[in-house]
Amino acid sequence: MSALEAPGADSWQDGALLRQWESLWEQIWQRPAAVFARADHLLTALATALDWQPGDWILADGLLEPCWRQACRALWLRLWLVDVDPVTGLSPADAASWPDHPPRAWLRCHSFGQVADQPRTPSVAVSIEICSAVPIPVEGCGLADFQIVGCDGNQAIAAGSACVLLGRDTALMQTIRRLRHTLPATLSCAIGLSRLQQWPMLAQRRNKLAQCYLQTLRPKGWFHLPASWPKTWFRFIVNLSCPEDRQSLQQWLLRAGIGAGSPVWYAIPEQHRLPGLQQFCQCSLAIPLFASLDERQQKRIINRIHRWTKRSVGVQ
Repeated sequence: MSALEAPGADSWQDGALLRQWESLWEQIWQRPAAVFARADHLLTALATALDWQPGDWILADGLLEPCWRQACRALWLRLWLVDVDPVTGLSPADAASWPDHPPRAWLRCHSFGQVADQPRTPSVAVSIEICSAVPIPVEGCGLADFQIVGCDGNQAIAAGSACVLLGRDTALMQTIRRLRHTLPATLSCAIGLSRLQQWPMLAQRRNKLAQCYLQTLRPKGWFHLPASWPKTWFRFIVNLSCPEDRQSLQQWLLRAGIGAGSPVWYAIPEQHRLPGLQQFCQCSLAIPLFASLDERQQKRIINRIHRWTKRSVGVQ
């Protein structure tokens, strides 16, 4: 019996609202969807349906977020982290190396709204896209066997700890849905449904802000602007040549009350073993990109960055 059918369901859980939220995901992605209360619940159901066993290897991008790392470890799945490009933060389509035993899956991250190429490694049985920053499909996204959208407070669709699994195989998705034992809370479903309905408008606004940065910022050799991005902008990241320059620009912006910081909100303990990831974390700076940012505020940010570039070469 599924959680939706269980007698005496928790009054904090609304099966009808959950189905409405799932239906919207299915309409947008054109494939079955299942919403879970937490990341570990989702991964447990997926691992059970795909017969993953303790000790199996899972390839994962170096920027994989903590909830998915912890869920893998709770299932005794071993993670083989793949290094990322030091400028974009994306991992290559081919892993440079992998374990002796073929990995059961590759968790690919569409980090910051960028679209990662689909893996070409033939030994990977299942490809899974982490689409938390790309909640609505864009070109090149949605080609994997499964898509996962995290909805915690750091994501594009913030809805508590809920997360969404999308898949192409209707029968398999029905099996996975039956493996749920706990439904997400009614409040999570209500907020998530509202945020998903609003996302196209918010994405359009973010895109307009990003285009203004691209057209107006003048790096003058001090930093690199994003070279190739999709229509979804979840972060705007400038990449500097060294950690000292990144720290200098960040402090210069913070002194003016402008929030700028690491593109990632979590610690990555393994970055010392992944040189590309280490350089990305040390040299990349995320500048404000939120839908409520108005033109006056953005112009102030741009002017402040230009003053930093002039100051850095001794021009007053």
